[in-house]
Amino acid sequence: GLPGEGVRNAVQDSQGYLWVASDNGMAVSRKSLRDYLPGERISFTSMVGKTELLKESVSENTLSAHRDNGVWLGSQELIIRYQWEKSGELSAESFSARANLEKSTSTVTSLAVKQGGVVWSGLADGSIVRIVPGEGGLKGWKDGAKLLGERCEAVVHLLEVRGGVLLAGCKNGAVWRLEKKGPSLKAALLYPPNGAPVTQMSQERSGFIWVSRRKGGTARFQPNMSQRQGIFRLELIGTYNRQRGLPSDWVNKVVDDAEGN
Repeated sequence: GLPGEGVRNAVQDSQGYLWVASDNGMAVSRKSLRDYLPGERISFTSMVGKTELLKESVSENTLSAHRDNGVWLGSQELIIRYQWEKSGELSAESFSARANLEKSTSTVTSLAVKQGGVVWSGLADGSIVRIVPGEGGLKGWKDGAKLLGERCEAVVHLLEVRGGVLLAGCKNGAVWRLEKKGPSLKAALLYPPNGAPVTQMSQERSGFIWVSRRKGGTARFQPNMSQRQGIFRLELIGTYNRQRGLPSDWVNKVVDDAEGN
């Protein structure tokens, strides 16, 4: 039932459905994983009732489950939300991927759903945009990536860590903290660029943060937040690459299991 074999990501939503993003579009399990019997094979579909799922490539680092319902994802021109209605039907809502009407649409390069349902997204043209529940449409900063240095080019991964802090990883390897202050975008550099594009960031159950890159392996950080001043910092704990036993210096993602490995 998958639209293609080039799978980019998979997430489970709050209803238990498994969503799969591929080079050829989206698919979702025909029923909640909770309803499958032990050993029963999971089947997928790209058509739910009258709603046809996206048939084009889903961008890396953009498939994200909404805390309440459904998923968000990004493509070459759109940011899309699929949401389960109380009737059991699936609805779709799409937004043109551009910071304002003066700009042409751009490929979505990153997406994160923050607490409260606010969606943040980075675009290939350097824009950084937000979707706020109840306000409708995209709002953002068409030159947002320039605040993150001339060589950032675009935000390629977004991660909300504990405490509600939003991290942004750039094509040049830098990691920033992003905040909206009034109408302005505020950015604070947490880790300097090293020329190795960020592939993904993740946070362990214990709180440590991993930043993975296309070359140079992955790095582990201890997050520190000053409660009085509200300053967030990342303290480098160690780097891991081929010299430390990894099979490659290109690391896509780091996850920890239930046992803490």
